[in-house]
Amino acid sequence: MSTTNNNSSTLGSYVDSAKALASNALSSVTGNPADQRQAENYQESSDAKYENSQEFAKAGPVNVSGSGAATVDDPNRTQGQWDQTIGNAKSAVGGLVGSQDLQAQGQQQTQLGQGQEAEGQYNDYTSGVGNRVKGTLGAAGASVLGNEDSQQAYQNQRDVGKTQQRSVESDISSQVDAQRNANNNNY
Repeated sequence: MSTTNNNSSTLGSYVDSAKALASNALSSVTGNPADQRQAENYQESSDAKYENSQEFAKAGPVNVSGSGAATVDDPNRTQGQWDQTIGNAKSAVGGLVGSQDLQAQGQQQTQLGQGQEAEGQYNDYTSGVGNRVKGTLGAAGASVLGNEDSQQAYQNQRDVGKTQQRSVESDISSQVDAQRNANNNNY
């Protein structure tokens, strides 16, 4: 595996964290400063791997993870977001001009957009899970066989899956935060 992939491993961060705990326990028994430094090094490695595994950037429908894998959102997500924007605008204009019909049309378009976006999120998330599982199992098999090229290809597939999942998680987190803020403003 490449260094980048090791650095972006959430599992690797947990392994290093466990090593840090064990080294810390050993240093408290032995009083050896070298064991304490070893524990600190493992913990720093764990923190760096975890932070890198969570890195994610989103620009419109394009997503890039800390591993460098890039994906594009399912078209239903993008179209659903657009329909929600237009629906909210129609609803607002309908409210301003006193057109209940336009307001109702806007609310309906917003609801349809929410459903379409959720469908796209579901598609991306399940595809991401599938890519992560196939990539992880394939990389393990390729490693056993000593096929480095195949191992890297499977690792890339796993990274794409992780990026797909992080993208959906990011959108859902933003939606929850927006709803929480809207609820707080209503009080």
